[in-house]
Amino acid sequence: MLEILAEDRLGFAYSVANCLTRLGLNIVFAKLSTEKMMAFDVFYLTDAAGAKLPQERWESVLSQLQEALHMPKH
Repeated sequence: MLEILAEDRLGFAYSVANCLTRLGLNIVFAKLSTEKMMAFDVFYLTDAAGAKLPQERWESVLSQLQEALHMPKH
């Protein structure tokens, strides 16, 4: 499960979904919400084989997502 809290902008959810699919991940379910110009999006992900993402893959996924969305790294 990937939770994103960020300032919303036009095409934000598309940008997230596009990045995740380019990384070879499947979005099994997504819940998108916006309140007061903030996006709170939740994505349930699996790898290309339909399996849960291993812990060691998350750092790379998050790094590439932050870069694709031009978000500061925390």
